[in-house]
Amino acid sequence: MTDKLGNGVEKTTTDVTVVSTPGQSVVVNKIYRRCPLGVQGIVFSTDLMEFPFRKFDLVLGMDWLVEHQVSLDYASKWVTLKIVEGSEIIMAGKRRNYFSNVTSVMVIKKLVRKGCEAYLAYVLDVNGNSSAVDIREFPDVFPRELLGLPPNCEVEFGIVLFPGTAPVSITPYHMEPNELQEQKVQLQELLDCGFIKPSVSPWGAPVLFVIKKDGSLRIGDLFNQFRGVTVFSKIDLRSGYYQIKVKETDVSKIKF
Repeated sequence: MTDKLGNGVEKTTTDVTVVSTPGQSVVVNKIYRRCPLGVQGIVFSTDLMEFPFRKFDLVLGMDWLVEHQVSLDYASKWVTLKIVEGSEIIMAGKRRNYFSNVTSVMVIKKLVRKGCEAYLAYVLDVNGNSSAVDIREFPDVFPRELLGLPPNCEVEFGIVLFPGTAPVSITPYHMEPNELQEQKVQLQELLDCGFIKPSVSPWGAPVLFVIKKDGSLRIGDLFNQFRGVTVFSKIDLRSGYYQIKVKETDVSKIKF
């Protein structure tokens, strides 16, 4: 090591304990004086100590950074050094593609088995309970269970057809066994509450389930089939649609 650096080695007056970023500590007592460090053709003289940290080729301490008035621009990835003549040396780092850091579980497992260090972090939503407080303050607006059919209102939901329109009946969508079971449960609950009733209408639309944020299933509203409509008013926050009664003459058209 002494031959490579080109100058003699000296012993420090006291032992120096150095702790690396991963938490390793080592005691050193040798220093290499006036080692040449070349940066863009300019040679700096610096004193070095040998550490057994293989992850780092060279660590420049605070004394060296202060001596040469080093400044870092993290946004531009620039490092600026002051030299004796009063001019500056600017080094530009390479910008990384941070998406290249995405890897698979299998690769991570292999790296951990090889002894690589791993850290697990997650994002915590500190404002997640604000909406829950509002819901508890207005139980009449956000009931846990719907108490019955919507009240009689001046406006009722109607379905206007073009003259000569024939009944439309669409073949049910394919469902997984768990979806079929969930469909039976939800339909039975709606029947027990009186929200729906058996029908032999020639009209018919298939049921489509949508996964909610909590992982449960709900019957989809199929708003995407409204051909480009993206704005809806008076949306009920519980079921995703505004709940008003259907005109008695149009009940047969909403069979599912």
